Amino acid sequence: MPQFMRACVVFIMICFAVMAQAQDYDAVKRAAETGDAEAQYKLGYMYYSGKGVAQNYTEAAKWYRMAAEKGNAETQHNLGWMYYNGQGVAQNYNEAMKWYRMAAENGNPRSQYNLGLMYHLGQGAARNYTEAAKWYRMAEKKRIQKAQNELETMKKKQASSTEMFQEQDFETIKNAAQKGNTAAQYYLGAMHHSGQYTDPSYTEALKWYLTAAKQGHAMAQYNLGFMYENGLGAAKNDMEAMKWFHLAAEKGNPMAQYYLGTISDEGRGGVKKDYTEALKWYRAAAEQGHTEARSKLGFMYINGRGVTRDYTEARKWFDLARQRTDAWEALEALKNMTSSSAMFQSQDFDTVKLAAEQRNAEAQYHLGLMYHLGQDTAQNVTEAVTWYRMAAIQGFAEAQNSLGRMYSRGSGARNNTEAMKWFRMAAEQGNAEAQHNLGSIHINQYTDAGYKEGIKWLRMAAEQGNAEAQYLFGAALNLNTDMSYKLRSIYRILMYNLDLRVYLDDTESIEWYRKAAEQGHAPAQLALGSVYYRARGRNSSETMKYHAESIKWYRLAAEQGYADAQYELGDMYYRGYKTAQDYAEAAKWYRMAAKKGFADAQYKLGDIYYHGNKTVQDYAEAAKWYRMAAEQGRAKAQNNLGKMYEEGRGVAQNDIEALKWFRMAAEPKDLSDQILEFPAPTRPTKSKNPFLDLYRNLKYLLEIFKHHRGNATLTPVFQGDISQSFSYILPFFNRSCFS
Repeated sequence: MPQFMRACVVFIMICFAVMAQAQDYDAVKRAAETGDAEAQYKLGYMYYSGKGVAQNYTEAAKWYRMAAEKGNAETQHNLGWMYYNGQGVAQNYNEAMKWYRMAAENGNPRSQYNLGLMYHLGQGAARNYTEAAKWYRMAEKKRIQKAQNELETMKKKQASSTEMFQEQDFETIKNAAQKGNTAAQYYLGAMHHSGQYTDPSYTEALKWYLTAAKQGHAMAQYNLGFMYENGLGAAKNDMEAMKWFHLAAEKGNPMAQYYLGTISDEGRGGVKKDYTEALKWYRAAAEQGHTEARSKLGFMYINGRGVTRDYTEARKWFDLARQRTDAWEALEALKNMTSSSAMFQSQDFDTVKLAAEQRNAEAQYHLGLMYHLGQDTAQNVTEAVTWYRMAAIQGFAEAQNSLGRMYSRGSGARNNTEAMKWFRMAAEQGNAEAQHNLGSIHINQYTDAGYKEGIKWLRMAAEQGNAEAQYLFGAALNLNTDMSYKLRSIYRILMYNLDLRVYLDDTESIEWYRKAAEQGHAPAQLALGSVYYRARGRNSSETMKYHAESIKWYRLAAEQGYADAQYELGDMYYRGYKTAQDYAEAAKWYRMAAKKGFADAQYKLGDIYYHGNKTVQDYAEAAKWYRMAAEQGRAKAQNNLGKMYEEGRGVAQNDIEALKWFRMAAEPKDLSDQILEFPAPTRPTKSKNPFLDLYRNLKYLLEIFKHHRGNATLTPVFQGDISQSFSYILPFFNRSCFS
């Protein structure tokens, strides 16, 4: 196309874009003036960003306020941001904190982080590390990386100082430091560094860090290196920084190890790039659980830096660091790597990009994948979506599936309609992953039509060997183990109350579980273990065989790090059910699940330490694990923690804290408690949706248990109703019978 014609096309496109934005502005403004909160938010954003209208922060703040007062969380966050930075309004930390708090309480993760930061820095309120950690923790759960970084920093600072100094006042710590106590010297440096209980002073921080570092305190050495590298409290000095980083790293400090990795990786501070050295330090930190180091190590394997490119190893490290957004995105991209054509996998970025720009669909897809992974280029999700779309429009199935996944997960903007559109296009071309994704969305609609459509697509994917589809298809055919832990808990309540066991028959659903389990699919291994856990043999030999199979599949899933399976295996050893009772083995598996945040495992581990079941009794450890479970809402853990505060076991005696936890324990939270609130149960009618039937009848049976708690017998009417409910439930449990 001649240059002139190109210019004309570009000009026309710009004109259309401007006209569209102007029309959009008029429509949004009209809606905003009627009081529509969403339109008021959009209008505020248009004024803030200058899209479709001249940028005007004052107008932006005005419209944001209108929407914020109606409870729009995103707008509350934006208004807080404007007050924090003085954009369109006078800077006011108190107002910023007010709006951030509203948004944070409405679940906005960025506001949760910002609120934590303000408490951390003492902006808009007195400095409060407990409140800061609370809000950081909420933001961390929603993948706000900065929040995780702040929490790790706070944790390391706390862990590195002797416990006796963490609760002491400034003067006590200062006196101990002046008498030569190394931990106190480090902690005094940290207090001057952060401004905790004293005015911040880099000079004083450097002085006390140096004193502690010379005595071999690893965290002081790391912080000293950081201050020299950044010129805090002294002139910038890369050689001194490296010296102290190395000393701390060689003592096993993961933060120093990670930092040395980044220095060698990026080639800064007078150090030449050295990927082999970077890999060494990243690995050292990663093996100690440093999340950022794990993510970096994943990218080293993706890009073949300092090591042979290895997608399996990359997937392993990304999975361990999945709470980081970059690792999570890379892990998602890797799901398609095995099915993508090998043609471009060995090509460098520039070669792939050149082919993509020449409209080669496979190259466009692979370029999107490279941006998504951060392979040979900076990770960029927006660019990934752009190139996936180009390939998808040309009919490239893997790109259509990847684009569908981006929409379904909200990388950019969550849109289930768009996700299903692209999944369907790829699924109709026979893409197994897309068939699985489309089937999953339909199944999760919990409608008769959705169930029927979901089963269809899951079967197609399962027959192609897709392990996840095999597992879900087995579950959809026969809910012999539930896909969520809470409903499985309800089932176990039924089993324990009625002392029921199941005769095991070979069914189609079990065979699909087995196919997935044999591919190493951990949830399917857990499901298969659960089938055998409940199975009742027709003779002792058959029963023993089922016992062994149950433990085998639970162990296989547990050894993959699957927390549900680790808990179940721990529970079998704890109760001595189908295996010899072994509290040490139970504690081992409970601990693995507990470290992953599994609340029931945390509670059981607290129990083991509290009672000292053939292990060392340790009230402080019991309180620690009870607290973790209690903070996740486990009523028994809250009650036990309250008792510990009441009696002063493992914690300082504190009646106020005891009362707080007792009150929390008294509030119903577990699903089984919530659905047992009805005083007069009503027998449910049968629907066409087997998922709905299962839920309704489990709920109904639990209502009966609640209604007749303490009664020795049930009325004939309720006995008949129970039989009818079991007739609905039985088909889900291996098409077998209860004895």
